[in-house]
Amino acid sequence: MNADADQIQGGIAAIKLRLESQLDPSLQLRGPPMKKPPPPPPLKPKPSVKADLPYHTSAVPVRPKPVVPPRPRSQSATSTSNSCSPTVSKPAIPARPSAQSRAVPPRPTQKPQRNSFEHDTNQSAHHSNMDTSDVANWHAAMSKLESARGIAVGNPVLPRTLQNMDFAQLDEHAINTPQNETQSIHGLAAYLSFPFDDALSKIRAIFCWVAWNIDYDYKGFVTGQMKPQDANTVLHSRSSVCEGYANLFLALCKAASAQTPHGHESITAFKISGAARGVGVEPGDPAVDLDAHAWNAVLVHGEYRFIECTWAAGSVMNQQYNKQYVPGPYFLVNPLDFVQTHIPKSDAKEQFLSNPLTHQEWAALPMMSSAARLNGMRLLNSNGIVPNNRGCLLSFLEIQDDYLEISIEVDAELFQSTGGMVMAHVTHGQLVPVTKNSASTVWVDGVHHRDTIISKGGQPQSLMWYTAASHRPGKMTCVIRGFVPHGDLVCDVMASVDPGVMMYHNAMKFRVKNHGPGNHGLPPKCFGGSVRLVEPLWGTLRLGEQVRFKVQGDLDGVVITPGKSVLCMRREGDFQVLDVRIDEKGAYSVGHGDWRSYSFGGQYIAA
Repeated sequence: MNADADQIQGGIAAIKLRLESQLDPSLQLRGPPMKKPPPPPPLKPKPSVKADLPYHTSAVPVRPKPVVPPRPRSQSATSTSNSCSPTVSKPAIPARPSAQSRAVPPRPTQKPQRNSFEHDTNQSAHHSNMDTSDVANWHAAMSKLESARGIAVGNPVLPRTLQNMDFAQLDEHAINTPQNETQSIHGLAAYLSFPFDDALSKIRAIFCWVAWNIDYDYKGFVTGQMKPQDANTVLHSRSSVCEGYANLFLALCKAASAQTPHGHESITAFKISGAARGVGVEPGDPAVDLDAHAWNAVLVHGEYRFIECTWAAGSVMNQQYNKQYVPGPYFLVNPLDFVQTHIPKSDAKEQFLSNPLTHQEWAALPMMSSAARLNGMRLLNSNGIVPNNRGCLLSFLEIQDDYLEISIEVDAELFQSTGGMVMAHVTHGQLVPVTKNSASTVWVDGVHHRDTIISKGGQPQSLMWYTAASHRPGKMTCVIRGFVPHGDLVCDVMASVDPGVMMYHNAMKFRVKNHGPGNHGLPPKCFGGSVRLVEPLWGTLRLGEQVRFKVQGDLDGVVITPGKSVLCMRREGDFQVLDVRIDEKGAYSVGHGDWRSYSFGGQYIAA
């Protein structure tokens, strides 16, 4: 028995250490402790508001680029020779084969997926009695989006599932474009569009080639020393910022349309400039730069959809640009989705919404990313939002008593299809002044602060979450809550996007100002997984007190005491509970499993 107990104790200690090392990178299973890094240099005032790249990252692996054979030289090209070697004529560049002789990739087929923004015909965003529990009932921007949900300018003739198509073989056609076909805009457009008679396939081939082959000029973006952004320069340099991506995509679409054979569909495409929520934009920012970004729009089967080549080409993490082709969230984006992150500078009609947002209304929307859209997320409310303030910044939360709660609606089917996981934490932030230095900068009305917030990094403090039923069909609510420290904080809400990959992606982001004393102590350590801690909210337990552990999860919950006793929880509705008297010092691990193995969702410490 002693040997078995020692073995169980050693195994649990190893699991605990491994889980803690995953949560805190400074913990190592082997080797000496890491030295504390030197303090960062003081931050300088933020010179401008930029948003050229998405602030989130993606876990989609980088596909290897095809090996392109060297371009053959023509017969007319001069060649060097000596008296001992005969002159060998180089083969001429082969003529472009006719459309009949080429292998035509099959047209994209639709996948049976739901669109996260289908119109709820039996629900209304407005009620006769004002319900302040949903910001869409009183907030100007959110009310507009809810009332217009599922309605776009144009005459739709297809279901709203254009982005849920399988373009794999069509992408292969674009990725494997021979080098000799990329010497001019005209030639590349002809090659990419030649097999297809429909506009959708041509648009996808052009989008894929641009996002796959053009690298983002992150150094130029940071320093402001960028190359020319015209389409020809970008084509040959293979590097640009957002302006170049949009210019090249538009030029290729126009060139393809100019060569459209009789009976084939031509492409209707636009370039749009404006503001976007990407790198350099933080939650609660008081200003918007309307010259910060550029993107494209197309008209497909009577529907206006958006194209974001820049963000599909890669993203930034830790001040490093990661080249990744991530087409899904950025190809043929629904206008109601796209306006969450982009807004045109001048022409409101380029939102392609029946009731477009003003710049002030757009700035007040919560800060979201593609991971939020993939889960059908929508901010419902927070105790840090003052009700009935129609123009308040929904990404700026102000609390008085250390307790933070955020309610987010998700599409139940989409949430389950992505893995159904959420994780949230707060980190301390540092305030940096924003200096207005552009005629295109718009300051948000009614906002008294003139600074932005940047996370200081360090050990994040976890927040707890659970799911609750929603009164709206097909929806559910994620409730995120916990006690937070005093001061200015950054709150990151992350979500899974792939059920087969245990990885979280930034979904929503908030600036939090806590006027409370911040003396509620640290929360429990949350490890994620299939067990969600609900109670207690504080991570330190006192000897002699009676504690109710409360979790949510499909499997049977357990609590393992410091003495290695395994206590089984009982079910109460959607939760599992266990009342325990704290009579031992040490770690109380909460999870699920049986005598063979356990999976822990979190840990409390009794002192």
